[in-house]
Amino acid sequence: MSSTFSALLNARLVFEEVADPAVAPGVSASAQGTVEASTGGRRWSNGAGSGQIGAAYRAMATIGSGATDTYDLLAAGGLIGPLGEPIDLDELKGLALRVTSGEVKFIRHGSNGIALFTSNNEGLQLKATGGLRAVVLDFGPDGLDVTTDSKFEIVETSGAASATYELAFIGAK
Repeated sequence: MSSTFSALLNARLVFEEVADPAVAPGVSASAQGTVEASTGGRRWSNGAGSGQIGAAYRAMATIGSGATDTYDLLAAGGLIGPLGEPIDLDELKGLALRVTSGEVKFIRHGSNGIALFTSNNEGLQLKATGGLRAVVLDFGPDGLDVTTDSKFEIVETSGAASATYELAFIGAK
């Protein structure tokens, strides 16, 4: 099966501060701001070049207590896209990870680990409550080279219960 791909990654933080008249009588002021990964969001079209993607992956998974899910972006057929296409990336363009229950750590795999983190087993701790709940990463139009260092892991870290997470990423073959 042959598919075509497109994507929009729109990661932004929008905030507003309004002076409280009970604390500052007579002050009428506000401040707003927006920080975006890419102004208006980053768009990718179908293909393998800069600003293009040729693969998409999405999974909702439950991981047992103390267990590890390993992802290899380069192993053809190791991961399958939503419509049955095998995933074999050269560049990772965008990634989103959200924890819906429990706790996980998103880390660099010990061998051929993705170049997001400087050391093996280093990463981000995500928790469904009381901490970082989601992360969205924009690797720009050229992406992150994963032709050699292509592996990452999601590890359940509470040791007491399972965790559920949603993972999605896009890339070029």
